Amino acid sequence: MGGIVAARPSGLSSCALQWLELPNFERGINEDQSKATRSSLRQDQLAASLGEAEASLCVAEVWPLPDEVLLLVHVAPSSPNGGLKSSPVAKAKGGGPTERQDCGSRWWLQVWHLDSRKDLLPRVQVKASKVTCVHTASIGGKQLLLCGAEGEAQLLELSTFRVLQDWREGLGQSRPSRVLLRSEAEQPVAVLAQDAGGVFLAKMGQKPERLLPAEGFGDIGEALLEPVGAEGFAVCANGHIYAFEDGALSSVIELPQGEVRQFLTTPYEFFVAVDADGPHKPRAVCCQWPSETDEAGSSAFAVNLRAWHGAALRTSDGGVETSAAGLDLAKVLTKNGRQVRGLALREGLSLAVSSEKGVAVFEWATEVSPALEDLRAIKEQRLLQEAQLQRQELLRRQLLRCQQRLQENREIGGESDSWRGAQ
Repeated sequence: MGGIVAARPSGLSSCALQWLELPNFERGINEDQSKATRSSLRQDQLAASLGEAEASLCVAEVWPLPDEVLLLVHVAPSSPNGGLKSSPVAKAKGGGPTERQDCGSRWWLQVWHLDSRKDLLPRVQVKASKVTCVHTASIGGKQLLLCGAEGEAQLLELSTFRVLQDWREGLGQSRPSRVLLRSEAEQPVAVLAQDAGGVFLAKMGQKPERLLPAEGFGDIGEALLEPVGAEGFAVCANGHIYAFEDGALSSVIELPQGEVRQFLTTPYEFFVAVDADGPHKPRAVCCQWPSETDEAGSSAFAVNLRAWHGAALRTSDGGVETSAAGLDLAKVLTKNGRQVRGLALREGLSLAVSSEKGVAVFEWATEVSPALEDLRAIKEQRLLQEAQLQRQELLRRQLLRCQQRLQENREIGGESDSWRGAQ
C-alpha cells in the first residue's frame, strides 16, 4: 500500500494535514477499492494534542514513515486582538523552516499513525526548541531519527523517541540547516551542515569533526547533502561538489557558474541543475564521479568539469587535478536543447526530466560490475551446456528410433525368408 501526505498552513484551510491512502493496484480495483481512503487531521485535533488552544499552529514540515507521519509543528502565541505577534515561519534559504528572533514560538515533533479505522491519531510527541531539519534511516536493525536544532543535533530511536546521542560541543550556536544519517560498520554516523559554520561528521560517543571548508577551496556557504552508496555522501556548496568516502574527502568537482537548483546522486554519477548567473546560461549536467585517469569528453553533448581526486585532498597537497566528464542533459534529453527545470531519480535507474514542454521519463542506466558480468557469463555457459545436452538427448533418441526400425525391418525380412523357404 502507498499513500500521499499533504500539509497546508492552518490559515488557508481547517485541514492542517491530509493522508491519502492509495488502492492496492496489484490486486486490481473493485468497488470497495475504487476510491482512495482519505484521513484528515483537523486544526482543533492538532491544537488539542499539543494543549495549545489559544495558540496559532502550522504544520511546517512533513516526513512520511511506514504507516505513520512525522510532523514538525510550529506553535506561535496569539496576540490579544487575535492575530500573531509576528510572522511565524520564515523560510531559510535553501533549507527548512526557521524562526524569526522576535517570535516567542516553539516547535514540536509529532508522530501520527493510522488506526484500524484509518483515522489519524497521535502516537508520541517530543517538544523540541527551534528544530530546523530531520533525517530518518534504518541502521543496525533500528529506525533512527536525526534531528538538528539550535546549537545541537540529537539522534533518537524513532519507536520510543529515546535519545541515543546528543551532540552539542563543537557546533557553536549555529543551527544545522541539513542533516544526513549514514552507516559505518552498522553504527550511525551523522553529517551536519551549517549554512555559516561548515560541515561536520559526528560519530557515536565522539565530538563532531569539521570536514568543510577544505583548504584551498574557500568557504562553503549554503550546503546540500546527498547520500552516495551505502556509506558515502556528497556535499554541494559554493560552486563545488565534495565527495566523501569512509568519512574522508575523496573528490572535489568545480561546478558551472550559477546558483544550484537541484543536486542528485547515485553511486556512479551525480546530477546538478544550475540557474542562470549573469551572462551564463542555465545548465543541467549528469557527470560521473572522477578518477585520476579520467579523460575529457569530446562529443557534442560533452561537459567537462575541472576536478581533483585522491587521498592528497586530505592534506595541503590538493590531490591530483583531473577532468570530470559529463553530459549536457538539455542537449541529450530535450528537443532543441530546451531548459531543464527539474530532475527526479527513482532507484538510480529511471530519470524524470521537466522542461518548458512537459515531463518525460527515461530509462537512464543499468547496474554493471565485474561480479555481475561473471554471473552473466556463468549463466550463459550453463544455458549453452543445457542446450548441448538437449541436442545430444534428441540425437540419442533419434538414433534409438532408427536402430529400432532397422531391427524391426530385419525381423520382417527374416520372416519373409522363412516363408519363402517353406514354399
